[in-house]
Amino acid sequence: MTILQGLAILSGVAISAYLLYALFRPEQF
Repeated sequence: MTILQGLAILSGVAISAYLLYALFRPEQF
């Protein structure tokens, strides 16, 4: 795994977690 691949995976996980949080906590918007 290269550094770029690691960053891409971390970014994808972070975005996915944020989207899930946003879906389950719509009152925050």
